[in-house]
Amino acid sequence: MELARLWLGLIVAVCLPMSLPFLRRNWVAAIFCASYAAYAIFPVLDGWAAVLTWCVAMVAGQGGNLLAQRLDLRRLLRRPGTRGDTRVDQRESLTLIRKMGVAAQSGRTALLLAGTLMISGLTFAGSHATDVIRDLVLRDEWAVILSGFLIAVFTGNELVVLILRPYLGALTEHGEDVTKIIPLGVYLGWVERALVFIFITAGQPEAAALAIAAKSLARLPEVHRHDGTGFGQYVTVGTLTSLLVSVATGLTVRVALGLSPL
Repeated sequence: MELARLWLGLIVAVCLPMSLPFLRRNWVAAIFCASYAAYAIFPVLDGWAAVLTWCVAMVAGQGGNLLAQRLDLRRLLRRPGTRGDTRVDQRESLTLIRKMGVAAQSGRTALLLAGTLMISGLTFAGSHATDVIRDLVLRDEWAVILSGFLIAVFTGNELVVLILRPYLGALTEHGEDVTKIIPLGVYLGWVERALVFIFITAGQPEAAALAIAAKSLARLPEVHRHDGTGFGQYVTVGTLTSLLVSVATGLTVRVALGLSPL
């Protein structure tokens, strides 16, 4: 389990700032990477091995963040010339997901809510708050679950975006306004992957299936409204990719916790 804590934590420390725009600022990304890498590394490794691993994580995190910023800048400098310019439209659609502020505001709200819930829980714990904090920091089980959740919900969005690029270009070719389609997809994707991850990790795949079915039914009227534009394929592929990411991460966490996959 210590190995799972280490590797999943390093993935979060390095990759999460690339997925949430409000963590993309250099100093914010550096603080987050340093803090989360320390959270993942130092309870597991000792001495020079811990320090060296932490330094490598910092270099990888900052390098990846700078690369992501440079790629986003190149995309922002390239505007769609015509509606049929699919290659440029796809890149512009990807930039919209990250830069239009939807993900940034939602990420801040989610972290604020999580912080409020944590403070409320510690207040409720009273004199046992110190023990609760120590368990949250030192227990490998909590670290593995937290890292798995962040990977499934936020970092997994990068894979979904990569798979959906061609479909965003097709939607643009059919005259659809992707600036109105993308935000809802981002919100639903986060909620969908969070629910599926929680249910799979808890050993309740039936509940995960119900969550996917409910989400599909909720989007059915919108699919009919955009019939013939490729929107149905966009929703289907996005849902399947999100399902793959959240299920795979949930199963990985279960195995790391010493539980049966299902």
